[in-house]
Amino acid sequence: MQTRAELKQEAKNLLKGHWGKAIGLNILQILPLLLGLFVVVGIVAAIFVTISQSPNGSFVNDFARETGSNGDRTDFFSNIFSSLIQTLLTVGVNYTLLDWLRTKKSDFSVVRGIFSVFTKRGFVDRPNIV
Repeated sequence: MQTRAELKQEAKNLLKGHWGKAIGLNILQILPLLLGLFVVVGIVAAIFVTISQSPNGSFVNDFARETGSNGDRTDFFSNIFSSLIQTLLTVGVNYTLLDWLRTKKSDFSVVRGIFSVFTKRGFVDRPNIV
């Protein structure tokens, strides 16, 4: 078993000259989350602007009537979908980083590295994973 200092030195040696790939892997994992956040903030801002311009609150009543119970169902499915996408990206990044640490091969592209876990080689041909 390696000590903490040995693991830290191994990680530093692995990343030497390859910081761009490591940062690229992690940014591609975070980008969809940030994009979704900006979209939600934009929608909320648009709703507030529309509400503030409505003279008697008729927009609020129309919006409440339209969403009703369907809004909850839509939110539930969109949350499941976004959580599934984020989980798949996180698994892909972590698998790529671990595979990079195990094999010491940095000859992968960032996008292909993330999705390499979902190939035949990632699922079938890995008998020595402990």
